[in-house]
Amino acid sequence: MKVVFNPSPINDAIETYPLELVDCFILNEVEGRCLARVDSEEPDVILEGLKARFPGAEFVLTVGEKGAYFFDGEQTLYQKTYSVDVVDTTGAGDTFCGYFLASMAQERPVREALRMASAAAALSVTQQGAAQSIPDKKEVEAFLTSQEKGGD
Repeated sequence: MKVVFNPSPINDAIETYPLELVDCFILNEVEGRCLARVDSEEPDVILEGLKARFPGAEFVLTVGEKGAYFFDGEQTLYQKTYSVDVVDTTGAGDTFCGYFLASMAQERPVREALRMASAAAALSVTQQGAAQSIPDKKEVEAFLTSQEKGGD
């Protein structure tokens, strides 16, 4: 079994959890800074702090419009965000997590999982609300195809 943990919303109780059992953390920069125990907003500093504290874990660090990072102990991958007209960011992180995990459960390459998750999150912010803004897989695939044709 692989344990994936998204500490959202983060609070002090999280420090009482058996975090050493987590295989993969999916977190944003606020959660990352807190768990890494660093005071920097720089993704590299946050990732270094997380790696030092949880050396056997993988990390997905989302940094809003700046993109997302993945680190698995050997490689760091970066995924840029897609430029869209933002209406409401509610649910974007949950959409990202869901698409990333679904891709990984389907044994897709991490780079593809990041790409799908970023595209889904981008589409989700173009609509109002949370659950109703989550795009279906066909919408995400069509969006990615249009991005590729546009020079992505």
